Amino acid sequence: MAAGRPEAAFDRNCEVWKSPEATTEPEAWANEIGGAWLEAKKAKCPDGITLPGYYVESWKPSAPGEITLIVDRAIDTIELNEHFSNLEWVAFGFICELYRDRPDLSKVVAITDGGGRKETVTREDLEAQGNLDLTSNSNC
Repeated sequence: MAAGRPEAAFDRNCEVWKSPEATTEPEAWANEIGGAWLEAKKAKCPDGITLPGYYVESWKPSAPGEITLIVDRAIDTIELNEHFSNLEWVAFGFICELYRDRPDLSKVVAITDGGGRKETVTREDLEAQGNLDLTSNSNC
C-alpha cells in the first residue's frame, strides 16, 4: 500500500482514466481547467501526479468560476499536511497551480467520492491570507 492507496488502484500510464464527458459549456470549462492543471503538472491523468493530486478522481463544474474535485476516500487514511485538512490541501494545491494563468477560477471544492466530506478553498481567501501574490514568481 502506497500512501493509503492500494498499488492496484494506480493508473500510472493513464490507460484507464478519461476526462469527464462534457455535454454542456460549464462541463467543457471544467475540463479545460482540469486539463490545465494536468498540463501544469506534466501529467496525462491524476495518477501521473504525486501526493496529493493523484487522489483526484474527476471534476465537475459547480457555479461559474467554480470547480468541484471528486477525491478518492483513501485520502483520509493518511495525514498530508499539519496546517490543512487533506481535502483542503488538494483544493489548495489545485488553485495554487492555476491562479496566475486562470483568473476565471475563483473557487475549488474538494469532496470525497460519495460526497461524505467537503472542503472549499477560494482565490479570495488565499489572497486575503497573502498566499497568492501575482507580482511574485514564487508559487503559493
